[in-house]
Amino acid sequence: MRVNAACRLLADPERKTTDIALETGFYDHSHFSRTFRRIMGLPPKTYRQQHKF
Repeated sequence: MRVNAACRLLADPERKTTDIALETGFYDHSHFSRTFRRIMGLPPKTYRQQHKF
């Protein structure tokens, strides 16, 4: 659920990845990045580049 919420927030290029990590309940940016990559199969930065609005 947290990763799904992060996916929606990553679509906004104005939001910082660290802020998204904290807002969605991850301990820090590293924890968020590792978990996101494990579940989604790509890092948050790449996901953001592919899903810009």
